[in-house]
Amino acid sequence: MKTGILLIHGFTGSPNSMAWLAEEFKRRGFTVAVPKLCGHGGQPDDLIGCTYKDWLADAEGALRQLQKTCDSIIIAGLSLGGAISIYLASKYRVNGIVTMAAPFCVSIWTRTFAWLFYPFVKYQYKDDGPDINDKSALKNMNSYNLYPTIVSHEVFKFLKIMRKVIHTINCPVLVLHGENDHVVDVENADKIMEALTTPVKMKKTFNKSYHILSLDFDKAEVRDSILNFITQNIEKVSAPTIQT
Repeated sequence: MKTGILLIHGFTGSPNSMAWLAEEFKRRGFTVAVPKLCGHGGQPDDLIGCTYKDWLADAEGALRQLQKTCDSIIIAGLSLGGAISIYLASKYRVNGIVTMAAPFCVSIWTRTFAWLFYPFVKYQYKDDGPDINDKSALKNMNSYNLYPTIVSHEVFKFLKIMRKVIHTINCPVLVLHGENDHVVDVENADKIMEALTTPVKMKKTFNKSYHILSLDFDKAEVRDSILNFITQNIEKVSAPTIQT
């Protein structure tokens, strides 16, 4: 049985953030796809005009390609990519999903600021750069240190949609989160677990990593957690087929 793994990067990130995991999985014989989401991997202004529908289309396109050659599929996403994984699992039959540092919701203050001040505050800045504890990993990243404020509305709209469908997922789910995540608080992992109704759901936290779990100090443990999840659950859902 051929197993495919779809890895989805986060908002303002790029496929580079998933490259280490991708190579680790490829070495073990998995077929891996790492799509680049609309507006990412270039310049921050490339995000202008991109919508959550574009990001979903990019992820779905990669999923459909995997479905052509793979009998089983696991989706693993970082941050926004984790939320996209949840959405895809509500629309397609997959064998399991893994969320890494995924948001369930954003604070009222964050949403209010974005809605009220985006005409006057064109960009949001990450003063300290990517939220990663292992600074040596920064050289392997290609992420934006700022982004157009208006694009954050697309994230908010998508998370609202994701929250409406999360209860429909019936495949196994592994929720991973850094205990010291400064971007998406670890309480989001608990909220995801509470919203899931699938009978097979697990949560694991890591105390040495911040937000970018796929490249931080715990990356090897993250990899092993995903591999164990695949081994334990790959047979629990029948081979994926596109739902129309």
